[in-house]
Amino acid sequence: MTALATCGPLLLAAEGPHLRFYHSKDSKLLATKQIFKTQVIHGLSVHYRSSRHVIVVIWGGAVVRVLELHIPPPDRGTKDSVPDILQLSSTVKASDWILDLCFCPFDSGVCAAITAHNALLELKIGRQNRDETSNR
Repeated sequence: MTALATCGPLLLAAEGPHLRFYHSKDSKLLATKQIFKTQVIHGLSVHYRSSRHVIVVIWGGAVVRVLELHIPPPDRGTKDSVPDILQLSSTVKASDWILDLCFCPFDSGVCAAITAHNALLELKIGRQNRDETSNR
C-alpha cells in the first residue's frame, strides 16, 4: 500500500496506480479503480461536500486527478454498499512532485500542495461539463 484514507464507512487504499475500496469494519474489498496508467499513487486527500458526496484528490509524482464519489447509505443489514464513482477528472501535471496536499478550510474548491522543492501550489478543483466516469 502506498497511501491510505478513510471515507465514511470506507477505507481507501492505494496500491500502485489502483485505488481499492474496502469496508472499514471488516476490511472486505468492495471495488478497485485504476487511477493512473502507470504512476504509483503517493497520496489521497478526502473532502466531504455532504455526508454522502465526497471529493478525493489523488496524486502520485507530479500528476493529480480528482475523484467524485457518492457513498450510498448502508442497506438494511448489509455493509457491502459499493461507492458510486460520479466523475474522474483528467490527469493534470504539476510543475514538480507533490509531497502533500490539503483542502482549503474556507473554500472547498481550492487545494494547497507542497512540492519536492518546497514550492506552494494552489490547485483549483472545478467540475467538468463532460462525464469521464468509467465503470469499475
